[in-house]
Amino acid sequence: MKKKYDLSIIIVNYKSDSLLWQCLKSIQRYLKIIKFEIIIVSNSKIEIKYKKLIRNIKTQKKIIELKNNIGFPAANNVGRKFTHSDFILMLNPDTLFIDESFLKMFSYFREHKNIGIIGPKLIDANNRQQSSFFTNVSLLSIVADEFYLSKFKIFAFHYYYYKKFKMPQKVDSLSGACMLTRSKYLSKKYLLDEKLFWIEDDEICLRMKAKGYDVIYYPNTTIIHYGDKNNKKASKIKIFNQYLGKIKLFQKYKKYFSVKFLKIFFFFIFQIKKIIFFLSKNEKEKLAIYTELGKEIFKVKYDD
Repeated sequence: MKKKYDLSIIIVNYKSDSLLWQCLKSIQRYLKIIKFEIIIVSNSKIEIKYKKLIRNIKTQKKIIELKNNIGFPAANNVGRKFTHSDFILMLNPDTLFIDESFLKMFSYFREHKNIGIIGPKLIDANNRQQSSFFTNVSLLSIVADEFYLSKFKIFAFHYYYYKKFKMPQKVDSLSGACMLTRSKYLSKKYLLDEKLFWIEDDEICLRMKAKGYDVIYYPNTTIIHYGDKNNKKASKIKIFNQYLGKIKLFQKYKKYFSVKFLKIFFFFIFQIKKIIFFLSKNEKEKLAIYTELGKEIFKVKYDD
């Protein structure tokens, strides 16, 4: 049975109304030749002035405003229920199409049935390339990140800093800012794993590869990714999920030695951070967060 649309675009919004509006305008401008629908799932109430502007954009769209912030993975799963296409694009509201090159990536994806998920080159507002693709999360990459060594190429285990791909390339994982996938290749239960908030983009790529499908970085398509300013502040939710999510990811994929190592390693890191925050001024909130994390780290469990 033929689907109603060529492409379903899911955009999860959280207090990014202005960026969302700009994103929608760019979609309207550059995706004209394909039949698409947009499902906006907002984890926050959209301001009235932007809601009016968004409604005036002449594209097929559905706006779902949730009463509570349920997180990025869960909101995408809500959006999936309203899709009417075999192809789903998960797109951040802080992105901007700058030309019609997305159509090249979309055509390439449709032609290659072996591809499970594909993503473009991301640049910032100053035309600097961002990290758009990664290697698998590993113990080495986590340790390097914790000791701020990843900025050095020799320790950049999770990054391809030294790679400048000019052709479509198989990679381990992609940035969650812009991911194009096939609905039929995914579990009927969920699009993104809600238990792995803040590491859900790594997990969906692992899942695709486990099923025998390729994860492809497509450098011939470029979009701007501003970077969500709402995520700059290190909130309790963000810190908890960044640490506990990594442990849950290894639990889900039965890497039990890695789980034990991470719990001990993170506990050690938390003690160092607690000392630093205790000696620093105005860091009582972070001190409390890492104190609580130290208690929770050995209790964390991924329940399938």
